[in-house]
Amino acid sequence: MGQLVISRKVHEGVTLYVGDGQLPIHVTVSQIAPSQIRLAIEAPEDVMIMRDELVAEVRAANREAADGVMPPFKRRQTR
Repeated sequence: MGQLVISRKVHEGVTLYVGDGQLPIHVTVSQIAPSQIRLAIEAPEDVMIMRDELVAEVRAANREAADGVMPPFKRRQTR
C-alpha cells in the first residue's frame, strides 16, 4: 500500500483524485488542537466515507444479520 504525505495549515485543503482520476475527494484541515486535528472531507454525494472502526462494526453487524443474529442498537454520540 502506498502513502501520500501532505502538509497543510489550518483552513488549507487539498483535492485528491481517487481511482482513475474521476473521483475528487477534497480534504481540509478545519481545526488544529494540541493533541488532535480536525479534517473536513468532501466527496460526491454517491460516495460513502466511513472511518475504519465504523466499517468494522458494519461488517460485523452484516455478518450477524446474515447468520440471523441481530446485535443491540448502539446510539453514537455526535459532536
